Amino acid sequence: MLLTDVFTNSVGKIEVPDFLDLWIEVSSFLRVEIPEEITSKSCIIQEMLDVEGIEIIASTRRPFTCLRKAAKLIVDGQEIVLTVSYVSENECGGHFPEGLEVPLLLFCKAMALSGELLINWIEGRRMITRACGAEGVKSLIKDINLLRPPAHILTLVEVSKKRMGLTFVSSYSWIDAKPVAKVKWLPYVISDLKPKRKPRIV
Repeated sequence: MLLTDVFTNSVGKIEVPDFLDLWIEVSSFLRVEIPEEITSKSCIIQEMLDVEGIEIIASTRRPFTCLRKAAKLIVDGQEIVLTVSYVSENECGGHFPEGLEVPLLLFCKAMALSGELLINWIEGRRMITRACGAEGVKSLIKDINLLRPPAHILTLVEVSKKRMGLTFVSSYSWIDAKPVAKVKWLPYVISDLKPKRKPRIV
């Protein structure tokens, strides 16, 4: 079962985690609160990166990327990546100008870039990783005040399946440890950085 499925189906009281010190270390590095549905699970820290380290691995660079920090972890035996994205007031300009809100489109962007980073990180090399669809993105927002910029979006991504040359990623996002968006299947197509040369015809 995927972690993102567990988040959706979890009910009842969550027990105090045995890996609290590790989760405190991750939270301190990311500088955001991590939801209890994650910190209640086992954790092994593999690597943590700031924006400069992210750009060594990811295909996307500033100013387009919104990722500021990332942690690659083993959570309940599954390899995941947690990222933090920053959204400024300027990026939300014009979206309900009477009371600015972070649009769902920017959650999609954070999820797509996080999935790109995850795949390159797992593969251990930098490739051109393109999201080729964003169907099924669902808003989970219950408190509209969470959407007031500036905002830091915490996003979890994990590989859910590989099929027909595509890698599918599941993703879940929070602001202030409150769920804001999720997507079940985010498909990616992967190619090498340098295109293969066509054979010369003599």
